Amino acid sequence: MRSRAISRAWSPTALARFFASPRSILPNGNPPDSDKYPYKLRFMDALIAHAKALLAQEERVVLAGDYNVIPAPEDVYDPKGWAGDALFLPQTRAKFRELLDAGYTEALRAVTDAPGQYTFWDYQAGAWQKNNGLRIDHLLLSPQAADRLKKRRSRQAVARRGKALGPRAHPRGFPLKLTRRAGAAAVSRARDDRASRALSRWRRPDPAPRA
Repeated sequence: MRSRAISRAWSPTALARFFASPRSILPNGNPPDSDKYPYKLRFMDALIAHAKALLAQEERVVLAGDYNVIPAPEDVYDPKGWAGDALFLPQTRAKFRELLDAGYTEALRAVTDAPGQYTFWDYQAGAWQKNNGLRIDHLLLSPQAADRLKKRRSRQAVARRGKALGPRAHPRGFPLKLTRRAGAAAVSRARDDRASRALSRWRRPDPAPRA
């Protein structure tokens, strides 16, 4: 799956109306001793720059996606076992912290400091049943969006739905009551173009076909 960042304005009829909601899949970065890890860090630098530009517009922004970042030891079931993984290296966590330091609020940690709040489980070795998971999917809120953060869904209620979807489900929900300003769709389309240009240079080229 390719890394990507997408931004859009939600439909006025959506229950949760996000003014701008870039949704990203960041590079995995493994193995760290390959060119994949520097690429991951460069992609994160480009995302940070775009995120700061969105903050400057003082709108309600949600940066949502699969960041492939484990922010802290309490966000992984076995911190020692993941110490050398690209998702958990100090450089990776520092880049994620740079996003937060720019002015974003991490939705989950705004409402709970509890460990074991995971978003990813392996399909093997009963990881889902044992809750041997990782927290790598995040919602980062601008100050204007963070003001509308209401509460998180109960773990039990969403986990029951997740069992039907399988272990890759994302059992965390954060109801947000957001409104959308007139003309948001046009502004968002322009942001889509800027985001695509800003991040396109970090796209990995397709491998050359074998002879």
